[in-house]
Amino acid sequence: MSDRQHLVHTFTQGAISRRTFVSRALALGLSMSAVETVLAACGGSGNAGSSGPTTVNFTTWGGTGQYAHWRDLIAANDPAIKDIHLHVTVGGQGDTDVAAKLRLALSSGKNIPDVIQLNRTGLAEFASSGQIATLDDVYASIKNDIYPGALDLVSYQGKSYAIPYEVKSKIFFYRADLFDQANIKVENIHSIDDFINAGKELHGKFPKAYILNLGPQPAGYWLGELLSAYPDALMADTSGNYQVTKHPAFADSFQFLKQLYDSKIALPIDDWSNDWQQSFNTQTIAGSLIGNWMKFFLPGFAPQQKGLWKLAPWPQFSPLKDQRYGAEGGGSIYVFPVRAPHSQQAITLFSHMFLTVKSSTTIFQSGGTPPVFNSAKSQVESILSQRPAGIADKDWNATPQVFFGNSYIETEFQTYNYVKPFNYDPQAAKEFGILNLWLQKYVSGKVPLTQALAGAENDMKTQIGNPYSQ
Repeated sequence: MSDRQHLVHTFTQGAISRRTFVSRALALGLSMSAVETVLAACGGSGNAGSSGPTTVNFTTWGGTGQYAHWRDLIAANDPAIKDIHLHVTVGGQGDTDVAAKLRLALSSGKNIPDVIQLNRTGLAEFASSGQIATLDDVYASIKNDIYPGALDLVSYQGKSYAIPYEVKSKIFFYRADLFDQANIKVENIHSIDDFINAGKELHGKFPKAYILNLGPQPAGYWLGELLSAYPDALMADTSGNYQVTKHPAFADSFQFLKQLYDSKIALPIDDWSNDWQQSFNTQTIAGSLIGNWMKFFLPGFAPQQKGLWKLAPWPQFSPLKDQRYGAEGGGSIYVFPVRAPHSQQAITLFSHMFLTVKSSTTIFQSGGTPPVFNSAKSQVESILSQRPAGIADKDWNATPQVFFGNSYIETEFQTYNYVKPFNYDPQAAKEFGILNLWLQKYVSGKVPLTQALAGAENDMKTQIGNPYSQ
């Protein structure tokens, strides 16, 4: 009898615990799917059904109270989840803290959450190691109604691993009144040259206004937005061969940002700098190429400009790969560790909350993110048109549907069709950190392009090695 056969036999006879079996099986190289099969067959898997009430442990960042409220809203009319309760804990200030907490739990085998919120950038690390459940069966009957970008968000190497919380699409926010007066038509901007010319026309008509802002230290999300438009771009192949100096996506993205910076059409300040918010308020910044989350910030940055801003998908920016596509990080997702005690119940709960038109629309009406279903569009538009009782004028005017106009959501849904997350690998956070440092050196004129790309690739090789073998 082999070591693997002996281990399985020992477990089926009840001689060792589930946790001991999992740790020894992984050490012997037994695949996670095989582990789950044995556990399920013996009734010991976290994916097996259970009778009576169950409490699912969920780790996230930020607020927690809304999740219990949403669960109660859906469970009140859904018998399938009435006995599945939710306990929410904060794992840190952001997604990196939560991912670190999951690594520690998986390493120790203790306190593994049944469901955890990650950013899309972290999916590859845990999916490639077999630590999170695949959800292909969950999506089988609904995928034709879900926006393509939302499906891409939860996928890794052809399989579905997550449930989406938000979809971070790329949107061009612009001052429609100023563009009209400068005779600039966004629909006529297709290339880099078109955009630069539009920026010059805007600045010529309004000498204090710029079509966007871009300083010598571009925000970290710029590269994610640009590179993700290239479907075959990746930092390194599975053999650990880095592609930064080889794939045109990297040179294209670096050159694009420097071209915008050098053209003088951009106000030379960085996102989230001390002057950034005020520059919107003074009408100095009249456009922004950014993620759709900006819809929540602009109304606060420049409340008196209600009705003056509009939204559009990013221009194509020829000769780059079509920049309507891509994503700023993709968005945050819910994943389900297979070694958690109640992972199957967690999948049931979260799929019933977020992956039906009715429940996701209910959650949206209660303050959640928009549903990812095409068929929910009219319901979303109806909800947005209704002013909640008791809301103050100031708060109502700051909602995206009032500040930008009711048509904003149609544009946002349109951009969901273009969402394409970058091909993140298990060391994506470190790789993008290195890449951004060299981008800043290049944009500020400290090093030429070839040196910037070579420097980034060399640092990845020496500091990370093969990202798939960590």
